[in-house]
Amino acid sequence: MAQTECATDMDESEDASYLVHKQLQDVVKAQREVLMRFNESSHTQAQSDSETSVKQEMYDLLFEELEREKNHHLETQSHLQAERLRREFAEGEVDILKAQMERERKRYEECLERMKAEAQSESAHKSEMESQFSMIAYEKQQKENLVHLNQTKIQDLKKRISKQKQNHRKQIDEVNIRIQQEAYINKMLTGKDRKSKQK
Repeated sequence: MAQTECATDMDESEDASYLVHKQLQDVVKAQREVLMRFNESSHTQAQSDSETSVKQEMYDLLFEELEREKNHHLETQSHLQAERLRREFAEGEVDILKAQMERERKRYEECLERMKAEAQSESAHKSEMESQFSMIAYEKQQKENLVHLNQTKIQDLKKRISKQKQNHRKQIDEVNIRIQQEAYINKMLTGKDRKSKQK
């Protein structure tokens, strides 16, 4: 029975020790939770302060960026205005050059038309001169042919005349010989008659 009471006392002592240990664990757990909530609260506050600081910094950065954008926009507008003025000036120069080129084109076309007309006139004159030259060359050839023909005729006439002269000279010589023969015969006959009469 003593052993039973001792065992009971030991069980009760273990139960009490367990309860104390559990209560201590609960207290520690509660303290941890409080510490965690405090840390979370502190962290949340620090994070809030940090976010506020970050927001301020972002605001400052955005404000500076906006100012830079404004300045850049103004510079861009100024640059665009300058470019617009230069473009308008360039367009004015282009219009002047176009007008000048148009005048030059008209002057060139007029000059080209005059040159074409002169070339056509010279071509017509050249054609007329060539036609006249061809006609003169033809007449010259005809005259040369006629001269050659006349020269041939003259040579033929000269040959005929020379041959006729030779024939005439031969005939004259024959006539002279005949006359001389007849004169000789007459002389001989006349001399015989005289001798006969003298006898």
